[in-house]
Amino acid sequence: MIIFLIGMSRAGKTETGMALSKKLKASFVDTDSYMEEIYGKNIRELYQVFGEKKFRLKEFECFNTIIEKIIEKFSPCPNEKNAVHCGCENAVHCDDVKAVVSTGGGYAENEALIKKLKDFPRIILIDTAPAEIFYRIKTAANKEGFYPAFLGENIKNEKDAEDRFFSIYERRIKIYKALASFSINPKGLSPEETADKIISSL
Repeated sequence: MIIFLIGMSRAGKTETGMALSKKLKASFVDTDSYMEEIYGKNIRELYQVFGEKKFRLKEFECFNTIIEKIIEKFSPCPNEKNAVHCGCENAVHCDDVKAVVSTGGGYAENEALIKKLKDFPRIILIDTAPAEIFYRIKTAANKEGFYPAFLGENIKNEKDAEDRFFSIYERRIKIYKALASFSINPKGLSPEETADKIISSL
């Protein structure tokens, strides 16, 4: 079985996913990192070079490749047709989990990916408060000198960035909540503690 972590950029999916995979002794894949490795550019650069439409297509292609690699790596589960769907009907045991996949924050904007994810039984929303997410975005922007590409170009000031973020957040969070098997708010929790809560809910 594969566990997918979904949610906004800067929600803490990667840190939680790494902690979760370690506790479950499962493989870990960050889809953004995979894309960056394949194309040799960071996500911001890829978004700018490809444009959104082509970026979403490349994102979908990378996701399919990741899933294929995971399936190839592990033997089929005796309870299901393949390791991906193991545990869908029955109680999940820790040793059923073969991989933890942290997905890109913009997956909600990719209709093909959302449709594909609906085939999987364990999708967990890392539901970090939007004010906390924007604080992280703002802090990174102050350090790096730019805001993430998903906020768009020609951001006038912090208020403009904040308005754009909350508009995007409201759209994406509805999609993520409809897709998730369950959600967890990691407020006040370390990635390891968040991982423990996820494991107890499986």
